[in-house]
Amino acid sequence: NFRNEIVVKRVQKNFAEGEFIRSMNNAYDTIFLYSKNPASKFLPPRDLEAKNGNGEENWHGFDAPNWSGGRPNLYYELFGVYPPAGNVWRWTKERAIQAIKEGTLRKNTSSGKPEYLVQNDKGAMVNNLWADILAYSYKEDYPTEKSEKLLNRIIEICTDYDSLVLDCFMGSGTTQAVAQKLGRKWIGVDINKGSIQTTIKRLQKVISEQSKDDKKNGKQKILNGDNEKPCLSFAHYKVNDYDL
Repeated sequence: NFRNEIVVKRVQKNFAEGEFIRSMNNAYDTIFLYSKNPASKFLPPRDLEAKNGNGEENWHGFDAPNWSGGRPNLYYELFGVYPPAGNVWRWTKERAIQAIKEGTLRKNTSSGKPEYLVQNDKGAMVNNLWADILAYSYKEDYPTEKSEKLLNRIIEICTDYDSLVLDCFMGSGTTQAVAQKLGRKWIGVDINKGSIQTTIKRLQKVISEQSKDDKKNGKQKILNGDNEKPCLSFAHYKVNDYDL
């Protein structure tokens, strides 16, 4: 059930503390992704701040297969050429003319064939090298504190609204804070008393803001677009008699 080894960038030192070093700085952390069963699937991760991959526009050929054998209204001259044999243009002539005016349909300078701009408002696809986000954050002043962007991506691609998210070593509570913001149910576990205190304070701030928004807007808008209201409370259980 192994799916991916994911590499996440770490904050880098830009100086050496002495003339010689014992080892090189770690540039990344590794995440191993497993599924519950072989048939499991998840949403592809996206970089919402990069809408077209490397910042380039995505232009594609304007012709498409004419599977039905009909659609004569999609066969016409455009930029002095006709669709290749067996193909038609993707849009009607009227829509194509409008797209040319809008700058989303043009003549390829090399081939002379029409090409159209593929709009991408979902963000650029991300592979298993997550170089666009950092693994760690330092907002809560807690050792090994993970960044909210990292947990946001993990939770969004693997869960739905109202799903249950479990973190057995919650540390500063980043997983719980992000899950709460995304409208997911969550369970957090940790043996460290400092972890429990840090997470509780952090969640109280998150829920306080959600409560203000709830009173102001009537319904809290979850980041995934749903208009469901998140649970605005949580419980703390001490399930083992650890000597804290």
